[in-house]
Amino acid sequence: PSTNFQASTKFSGSPQAMARMSVFAVPVAMLLQAELASAVSLHLRGAPQQKRHCMPGKHSLIQAGEVFFDGFSRMGCEVDESPASARVSFKENACGEVPSCRLLTLPMEPRLCFDFCRTQASAKFFGIRNGIDCYCATYFTPKSTGGQGTCNVTCAGAHGEMCGGPAKSSLFEMHMCGDSADEASLAMDASAKALAEASVAAETAEQTAAALRKLSVGWSQLSVCSVEPEGKRVCALSAAWDAMAAELSQSSSDVRHSATVLTKEVEAVESFSKLSSADPENATAMSGLEQSTDSARKLAAKAMGQAAGANATIVRMAGPVGGRVLTSFQDVFKPLGDVEAGWHTICGLVPIEGEAYAALAVDAEATCADRCLSLSTGIKACVAFNYQAQGELAACQLLTEAGLVEPKDSISKEVPVFEVSATKMKSMELSSLGCYAKTGFLAGHPKGPLKPYAVRTVTA
Repeated sequence: PSTNFQASTKFSGSPQAMARMSVFAVPVAMLLQAELASAVSLHLRGAPQQKRHCMPGKHSLIQAGEVFFDGFSRMGCEVDESPASARVSFKENACGEVPSCRLLTLPMEPRLCFDFCRTQASAKFFGIRNGIDCYCATYFTPKSTGGQGTCNVTCAGAHGEMCGGPAKSSLFEMHMCGDSADEASLAMDASAKALAEASVAAETAEQTAAALRKLSVGWSQLSVCSVEPEGKRVCALSAAWDAMAAELSQSSSDVRHSATVLTKEVEAVESFSKLSSADPENATAMSGLEQSTDSARKLAAKAMGQAAGANATIVRMAGPVGGRVLTSFQDVFKPLGDVEAGWHTICGLVPIEGEAYAALAVDAEATCADRCLSLSTGIKACVAFNYQAQGELAACQLLTEAGLVEPKDSISKEVPVFEVSATKMKSMELSSLGCYAKTGFLAGHPKGPLKPYAVRTVTA
């Protein structure tokens, strides 16, 4: 619910109420003199605990019209002994001459108390006691002596904040920065940038996800899953691509949702900005502009974060695909199978965990070769990689030497491969398909030199 106040909520009414308000008209010097004489500590200004962003001298309280303040800062937690006659109670005055209204049903929080007190011309501070009791004051008188507790009562309307305690008040100072319009403009600029980045990130994620699903569908035509264990390794790629697509779709959905929420808040900023420009004394418009501006700023940051997260996912999945091309590719790697006869191969070796990549990129297998070359030692040593390209998508999977076979009619180890005909490859809508192994691995293996061994031939 809205926590805004119309100018009619400005304190006014009975002679007794007006008498209380007359306290605010006492000159500051007289108040100081009186308090010093009675050895009571009087606070007219204190050091806020939060940084204030003001433009000194740009506006005065008189120029502000019905809205006298546009910002507040938390000052501290104190036992406030300022007299009731120096205060304006929210509970007693928020509804004006009406005994009760909807405002009294709203859960108390600093913003709600501020929206009421900002329309009180002489008030400089506001306090909240015991989580619900809001009041405005020209000054406060701290009298904390220890053993009086802390401000440990949660605000009824803002569970992340404290609103005083049984004996103490959470105290806030109010100020006029006069920069609400400027802040709204900055928030609008930040929102526009966030929306643009979110759109690009979501679209890229969606396109990549769609391409991965299409590649998965085409891959299912191989029909080699029944071949143990090489066929299962090859077939597992479909599930891996589907999982990648699901992650990208979720990222895109999160980004789109954030952008939708931000767009609605931007519309609110624009609406309140027009209202406050047309009527600068409209407390409702001013409060709405400030709150929608703050919300838009936060939502823009969230949308930027969601977009950055989606981009990070895209980059992680891309890995080397679309990156640096290994210039010595043909010298270091050799395509397996009878390439000259029009056959394309898929190696059935054990893949390296976490080293499967896909991205919207130019068809260039040499980009994956660079990554494979960089993994030359350890349990993740890469000896070969499978590569596929379909439409605008390129994908590759790095392989270990685990999975070499020793056919019955051979005394040496061989690399298990599935040979795919050009006709079958076309029906799968693949523009590229192959397995590329390091020449040093093939020639220097202890059981070598290694040759490809056709586990199965896949034709149309």
